Amino acid sequence: MSPLVLVMVTVLAVLGITALVLGGGMAVKPTQRRYESLRPITVAMIFGALCVSLTGLTNMFVGASRNVWEAKFIPVMFAGLAEMLVPSLAVFGVLTIAWGLAALGLRRMD
Repeated sequence: MSPLVLVMVTVLAVLGITALVLGGGMAVKPTQRRYESLRPITVAMIFGALCVSLTGLTNMFVGASRNVWEAKFIPVMFAGLAEMLVPSLAVFGVLTIAWGLAALGLRRMD
């Protein structure tokens, strides 16, 4: 795994925890400030997930270009594709929970 991916996964973990804390805070005590803070964190997480996924795709293509194409290499390619999608799935799962909590708070705020 490349160092860039490790840094981005760490950043996504920190942003994910922050998003969950803000979403939980919105559910408990909704404020406009928390809502306005959650939106840019969401965008940062989406772009971070996109960056990690594209970095994984790039690494997979580089690995494919350096190996001889044989039948035994096809499962490795599919494993690389699946591994590439994991950070995006995790980010969107966290965002679903955070925005679900924020939606409860927004309902109470009105």
